[in-house]
Amino acid sequence: MTKPNLCALIYGKSLSHLDHVAPLCSLLDIPLVVTEESLQIIAQKSYIDLVVHYYDYEDAAVRIVKNFDIVISSLPSPTFQSIFMVAEYLVQKKLLNIWCPHGNSDKGENTYFFEALSEETVALCYGSQMVEKLKRKNVFGNINLILEIGNYRHLHYQKMKPFFNKLLQNALKSLHSKNTKILYAPTWREEDNNNLLSDLEVLLKHLPEDLDLIIKLHPNTLIQKEYELLSIYTKYESYPNVIFLSDFPSIYPLLDFVDIYLGDTSSIGYDFLIFDKPMFFLNADSEPLSKAGVAVSIKDSKIFDQIKNCLPDPTLSENRQKLYEKAFNKDANLNNILQEILTFYATYKEANSDIF
Repeated sequence: MTKPNLCALIYGKSLSHLDHVAPLCSLLDIPLVVTEESLQIIAQKSYIDLVVHYYDYEDAAVRIVKNFDIVISSLPSPTFQSIFMVAEYLVQKKLLNIWCPHGNSDKGENTYFFEALSEETVALCYGSQMVEKLKRKNVFGNINLILEIGNYRHLHYQKMKPFFNKLLQNALKSLHSKNTKILYAPTWREEDNNNLLSDLEVLLKHLPEDLDLIIKLHPNTLIQKEYELLSIYTKYESYPNVIFLSDFPSIYPLLDFVDIYLGDTSSIGYDFLIFDKPMFFLNADSEPLSKAGVAVSIKDSKIFDQIKNCLPDPTLSENRQKLYEKAFNKDANLNNILQEILTFYATYKEANSDIF
């Protein structure tokens, strides 16, 4: 049998998917297909080891069906099928969609996101924690193949570290001080973005001169609150110890650089665990991530004093290590995973040979 062609896909303006799909493309040596020219520019600038194809919306589906057999994306199967159903019929060929996660947020426990994966054929998971979540959401048994891929994004960062660090240095060139660096990276709050912006203003108002605050908002927040954020940018962009980072999709060089993480249920908190640095949470009810750090209150005007005066806690360090080991499979081997995918595809192709 001819070896199947693989690609990854970001359909639409889903910039938040880029740092999850692009590193996998690089490590598996497969191209990335995008349907937005702006995303192609960002991808090629941020991941120089990546082959990126731009297909416009009009013929993207047909071109992908003709040129590829297996597509890795963060689109749930119903959405994927709605895009490719007609093209598959025209070309008389069935694609295999492999779902790739785009984060490991605790907020998934209280939403219906994972229930939407009940129709997946193949799903990638970071580790046992995500597998257990699929079981709790009663979708585990519906998926034909589940593969634990570990922390491949950190692996990719290690591979490309000199490039990423130079890219980050340019992005943060306005920060010249030796101050402690704090990253504020809240998750996207679909129903609560107004509170997020008020929280941000409180933090900026009370930020002392001896701390640097790097603010990385979720791409969806940047789109939804574009005009409201303009007033905040205008007010604070001249501050020497404040920087708004919006055009830097790769998270691991940033996490390696900063000293402290300040966040909430965002999956970035899980990414930060590998560095075993201090973590502070504005919502202590986020489980289990909150056990890796210290709860602070946005209503406390001395919030940064709390952060600066917090003493190292060996228990928290131990919690971070345990949580990381559960979140990411340390024994994952991408070469073996690719072989499993190819083996599964042979069976899948045979089963779908007479579908049209």
